[in-house]
Amino acid sequence: MKQIGSWMVTAGILAAVILAWPFYILNDDRSNLSLFGYQTLTVLSNSMEPEFTTQDMIIIGEQQHYAEGDIITVNTGSELVTHRIVEAVPDGFHTMGDANATVDSTLAEPGMIEGGHVLTIPYAGFVVHFITSLPGFLLLIVLPVTAVVTMSLMKRFSRSAKKDDNPEGASST
Repeated sequence: MKQIGSWMVTAGILAAVILAWPFYILNDDRSNLSLFGYQTLTVLSNSMEPEFTTQDMIIIGEQQHYAEGDIITVNTGSELVTHRIVEAVPDGFHTMGDANATVDSTLAEPGMIEGGHVLTIPYAGFVVHFITSLPGFLLLIVLPVTAVVTMSLMKRFSRSAKKDDNPEGASST
């Protein structure tokens, strides 16, 4: 019974690695997954200081309405830009970073808006960057899985060797 439990733990860890692998791959192509209408993004510039800074993680969520003063993330086609709405116009919104001196050149049309700012997690981007790097992936995923599999195999072979050394029914004198 212990052996089944050990193999189930190993299978669970391997399943977690298989499920985590796409997130590692997605980091390189800049895809972003939405979970229940929320997305996590890592801040790459200081254009919104002091609201948030480089390497902060922000969570954005889909909202019904946006108004002046709201912070929104806009998909410009080539990048995601998170800035504050400074003016609503009939076709969309003018946005600007809090630390910038000028309004953004691209009008934020309703179809371009990914979501509004919900939460900031300071410096969490450093952790995400490390986990999605090759050294972080090896250290946090591959190394523990390898250790668990190795320990399970060693335990199994150790039991087999003990059974071979002391066959049942043999008497010791």
